[in-house]
Amino acid sequence: MLRLLRPHPRLAQRLAAATCAPRLSSSTSRRLHMSSTALVGAGRRCTTDDSEAALAQQLFEFTSRATEGDTINAQDDLSTLQAELPVHGVIVGVQNGLARVSGLRHAAIGSVVAVADAEGQFLCRGLVLFLETKCAHVTLFCVDDKKIAPVTNGMKVELEHRQLEIHGSVAAFAGALVDPLGSALQLETDEQQLEMKSKPAANDRVRVMWSAQSVPGLIFRAPLCSPFDTGLLAIDCLHPMAHGHRFGVLGPANSGKTRVALDVIAHQVAQAKARNELPPQFVYVCIGKSSSRIHQIREALKVMGALEFTTIVAASDRDSPVLQYLAPFTGCAIAEYMMQNGKSRQSVVVYDDLATHTTVVEGLVQLLRLPRAAQIGLSAHAVLMERSAQFKSDSKMEVGPSLTSLVLVNALDSREIPSEFQERVASLVDDFVGLEASLAQHRIFPPIDVLAPGPSVRGPPFQSATRWTFVSRLRARINAAAQVKHNVEVARKLGFETEPQDAERLEYLELVQQFFSQKPLLSSLKPGTAVTELKIELGAFFLTIVDVAQLPGSAGAEEPPLNLWKFLRDVVVRLSRAENHDILHQLTTHTRTKAWTMDLQKNVASALYEELETIKQRRTQEHKDEQVRKREQLLLNLQKHEAREIEK
Repeated sequence: MLRLLRPHPRLAQRLAAATCAPRLSSSTSRRLHMSSTALVGAGRRCTTDDSEAALAQQLFEFTSRATEGDTINAQDDLSTLQAELPVHGVIVGVQNGLARVSGLRHAAIGSVVAVADAEGQFLCRGLVLFLETKCAHVTLFCVDDKKIAPVTNGMKVELEHRQLEIHGSVAAFAGALVDPLGSALQLETDEQQLEMKSKPAANDRVRVMWSAQSVPGLIFRAPLCSPFDTGLLAIDCLHPMAHGHRFGVLGPANSGKTRVALDVIAHQVAQAKARNELPPQFVYVCIGKSSSRIHQIREALKVMGALEFTTIVAASDRDSPVLQYLAPFTGCAIAEYMMQNGKSRQSVVVYDDLATHTTVVEGLVQLLRLPRAAQIGLSAHAVLMERSAQFKSDSKMEVGPSLTSLVLVNALDSREIPSEFQERVASLVDDFVGLEASLAQHRIFPPIDVLAPGPSVRGPPFQSATRWTFVSRLRARINAAAQVKHNVEVARKLGFETEPQDAERLEYLELVQQFFSQKPLLSSLKPGTAVTELKIELGAFFLTIVDVAQLPGSAGAEEPPLNLWKFLRDVVVRLSRAENHDILHQLTTHTRTKAWTMDLQKNVASALYEELETIKQRRTQEHKDEQVRKREQLLLNLQKHEAREIEK
């Protein structure tokens, strides 16, 4: 109450005026020639001013002494209170694996505590999830696959670590399968377990944090400058990425999200090995997956030769909610550790998936009896995304380290109305793609609807200037043809026939779908069939200038349609001939920052149309040969029939 007593501004002004104004003595007042009435009025005013000034002076001195006394008393009370607060806490309530602890003075969110009974025997550990004024909410978890001992009220709780830390090293994390607490999971065979035991000891400590303090500042960040090739044309062309990006893969269950992530990892490793470079360090986070599913992911990485560069952080569906909650934060911490201490300065973390993590967070919010608004802060998805960035380098000639996030989210189909969580994830990432369950059922990989209208495409440095130029034109043609496709579908429902021009647009969309469809790297590929940058640029350029009416197979249904990728391989073979050596040299030596010149585009267009004419002539000759073969077969059958008649 004493701190609230402050002199009013007007009262302070009067106090200053009263103290600074000169006062008249009684002798001086007697010398003044004035009437008795004026003298009485002046005396009253002077008495009133003196009283107000004295009152203000007393009030000012009183509040000053009170403020000084309160400050001293507050400091004394704070020191006394800190001395009285116990360092150890006491459990005041336990329910569903969550304990309310009172008395933990230095605890913070993410602190690790140890629970002991009345005799001081260790029972279990706990993690501080939420703090209130008088208590801390601690979730209990077991250690070394032991069951949690019964915890009751009154047990002693001691603060072990201010922040959760796990033991590890670069050699220990490489190719390892660990849980969110850093312990190795027992999913391997006995020989593999012996190999893991022979690895160097994990002497380093990796701090696991999910607060805003773990987000790097702007001064440590740099612009995105290094492209990140996924090997999937639907992403590399229409949604190009860079190291340090936050990319989302959204789709319903069984739509191929995990296969897309594994294919990206396999492509990065294969590309680095082909260039004799070190691939990025990958961290694959499995949240709420079954043990068999985790084993399948590990075996797939092993088959693709990417397991030695990948660390799997797994929290299965049988693990406690706290382990599933910690999985993405542990994975991000390991990725940052590998980025700073590993051989490669590039790290990539895959979260599979954040929808399951959100379900776990909702359960924790209900157990803690927190308001719904606390769910966003407890999930800390925004903090995870902000930790991904391209960082500055010590040298201007080198590219700095980076942390890239690939977020998998189990969401609704892109044709349906997105949920609130889906919109929130889309706002947290830099870009995302939606997978279609119908395309996955038809064995189309990647199951991305590339025929749907979309926004403009990002250019350099995310992709080369040549590819960006042609893909931008291709995007414009796709957007125009998509509207025609919608109109044709409506017209067919009403019973109208399709116009020839609209049919050509539909054939063009089929050609575009054929260009973006690929085979996953998990399936067997023949040597030399991998898609090169030259084939991608030729295909994008061909789709921007092609006239569907001139393609072989477009006039009638009897003739097979054009196989685009076989056609592009034949074009590359044509360009490899001696007469086209100059064109091929220009295509293979031009820089990423410059697009094709007009003369080069004309020469490439001539080569494309020459190959089309060759295909038409070949098919015409094949058709004639087929007709001749059928005629000869018919004559042979007639001769056999006549011979049989003669014999009869």
